[in-house]
Amino acid sequence: PGGAKVVMAALGALAIVLAVAAFLFLRPAGPVAVPTKFATFAAADGSFLLEAPDGWAQKPMGKAAPEGQRDHVGADGIRMQSGDAHVEVTFSSVAGLVGGQLLFGDEIVPESMVGARSAPIHRSLNKALKSRYKNYQAKPVARVPFESRMASLAATKDQNGLEMDLRLSEFTADGNKLGLGGKRHGYMAAIGGGDLIASVVCECKESDWPKLKPAFERVLASIAEGATDEECGGGIGVPRTGVTVPKVGGGY
Repeated sequence: PGGAKVVMAALGALAIVLAVAAFLFLRPAGPVAVPTKFATFAAADGSFLLEAPDGWAQKPMGKAAPEGQRDHVGADGIRMQSGDAHVEVTFSSVAGLVGGQLLFGDEIVPESMVGARSAPIHRSLNKALKSRYKNYQAKPVARVPFESRMASLAATKDQNGLEMDLRLSEFTADGNKLGLGGKRHGYMAAIGGGDLIASVVCECKESDWPKLKPAFERVLASIAEGATDEECGGGIGVPRTGVTVPKVGGGY
């Protein structure tokens, strides 16, 4: 009898813990603050800068965070959030992409050496999001609705011209893989710069998309590589890459 009581008490405690966890997981997020102002965020190591929505929580990641606050796990970048809307920007290196394709790719001349460096990163990002959401659907944006501060120029596939090294898609989903969290809507993008490639995911509830879409586009347009300490005499936040080019199509 005593053992049975212990077991029943343990099961009761477990049920309470699971109920609390389910409540915390399923409860609606707080309201989204629609940005009316933006402020420049500069990575602590000077590698990038962007315009961040004022009033949104910021979590710098990797070397973008100040010394002593770095977790040294995952990519460098920043996550900005309000309610259940967020923008996550992470960076990888052009040198790493080219080196990886040279060592492990199937092409004699890697795509990243003759064309858009954003293209393979965009394909990888699309694959990652597809595994994260239920009924995930993405389509390339035919005409990019902003001019990028970061995007370099890349040769077109037919090598007969130049295009902005940027791939942008709009996506929708019916929540996470379990269908929880409600309908989602967002942008995913890859932007190729001089030394870095940015991966960007901007997403929110379907009902918030119309009012947050302009803010997402402003953040995307503002992303820029920053000068290193050596290049700007110890300062940070100096844009140094990218050219303004006519708006062109996205695509996979």
